[in-house]
Order: sequence, then C-alpha cells, then structure tokens
Amino acid sequence: MKIGLVGLAGSGKTTVFNTMTGMDVPVGFGGELKLGVVRVPDQRIDELSGIFSPRKTTYAEMSFCDIPDEHGAEKKGLSPRGLQQIRDQEALCLVLRDFVNPAIEGDPDPAADLEASHTECVFADLEIGERRLERAKKERAEPLEVAAFELMKATLEDIASHFQTPVMRRSNWRAPTRIAMTPDELMDAYRDDKENIQEGYKYRTIDRLDVYKLASTVYYADADYTRFNDQDEIIFQGRSLYYFTNESGSWKMFAMWPVERD
Repeated sequence: MKIGLVGLAGSGKTTVFNTMTGMDVPVGFGGELKLGVVRVPDQRIDELSGIFSPRKTTYAEMSFCDIPDEHGAEKKGLSPRGLQQIRDQEALCLVLRDFVNPAIEGDPDPAADLEASHTECVFADLEIGERRLERAKKERAEPLEVAAFELMKATLEDIASHFQTPVMRRSNWRAPTRIAMTPDELMDAYRDDKENIQEGYKYRTIDRLDVYKLASTVYYADADYTRFNDQDEIIFQGRSLYYFTNESGSWKMFAMWPVERD
C-alpha cells in the first residue's frame, strides 16, 4: 500500500515520515517527494515460514510518501504539484499541526487547518469536473454526457458545502459504519445511496424533528421521515440522527446514523 503523508506547510509531515520509516530526512519547507518502505511484521508469516522453510520469506510492505508543500511558511494551502502527487496515492494520512512552529506566525489551529485542506481538495475536484465539462462542450459530446458532468459539478458543490470530512455514516441502521475521509469518498457514498434507494422513490417528508445540544459547537437532529413514490404512496419510513459542528465558523454535518424507528 502506498500511503501519502499530506498537510499544510510546517505541519510536521517529515517528522511523522521519519518516525514511521526510521529514516533521518531533514525537515523544512519544500523539497522533493520522499519515499520510504517499511516491512510489516507478521507472526503468522514467521510461523508458516518455519513450517515450510521456503527459499525466501516475503512480508507485506507499506510505502510512505512525504508529499512536500511548495508554499512558504507564511502561506497556507496545498500546491498544484502537491495535489497531483496526492492523486497518485492509495491512501492518505493528513498531518495537522498542534504545536508552536517558530517558522509560522500565529498559534496552532488544527481545526482550521483541517478545513483549509478539505477546501483545497474540494476545489481541486471541482477544477477537474469543470475541465471535463468544458472539454465535453468543446468536442460537442452527447447532450447526456454534458448533462452528467454538469450534474456532477453541481452536486459536488452542493453536497461538499454541507459536510465536514471525515464523515461517519451508515446506509441503514443494520449496516456497518463507514467513514468518508475525502470529498471523493463522500461522493462515492452519495452515489451508492442514490443507486440503492427504494425503487420508485420520488420525494420525502419530515414527520418529526428534534434538535439536541451536545456541546457548544456540536448539535444533533433526530428526525423521522417518510418516502413516497410518484403516486404519493408510502414506500419507506425511517429515522436518522444527523450530527453537526460549528468549529470552522459554519454549521456542517460530520456524521449521519440511520436508527430503528419507534
């Protein structure tokens, strides 16, 4: 697995990289992408190797990539080059600064840095969608294809603005919990939910809504709802809990849990 260590400039990515790989890469801003490979110890492999005595024992490996940010200490945001390197990874580990860095002005604010990184990734996805849409129009693609890109762009703009990743969710109250770590994963989950919704679904109504305060910046809404088809017939009745936070200055959902309706 190829894991990319990402984050804003001065967040400590290289320190984490050195800790995970045992390397001694100099810390600082900028530089080139650094790669370190770590063998994953596995007692089961040791036992099997002792039984069968193979010529070579091969362990699983994890590759860690320290993705540099090209910006100087006075700036925030993911660089275009860094975003491209991020797309090459199989998994991401976001490093947030919660310590005083003399090279960076101001106190650490990991919540704000999380929001900034999330926003940069959303903008990057939107840029891709806009380019694909522009190309489809220029090449006079089929109207259905153009409409699909327009819907994708509008949907991403609308949905991403209401969520704060990572988002914890379940497709139904019996399903296991899934975590959408990135806007792309959130979009995949949204498409999956749309494809697996009750056949004939047209609209829904809210039958009950109660709001509860958990902390100064955390609330949750408990809602009963009913889904109807285009004949105004009930096809499903459910209940969900929606959790919201206001840590970044605007209310955004970070978890949604379908639960059994009373």
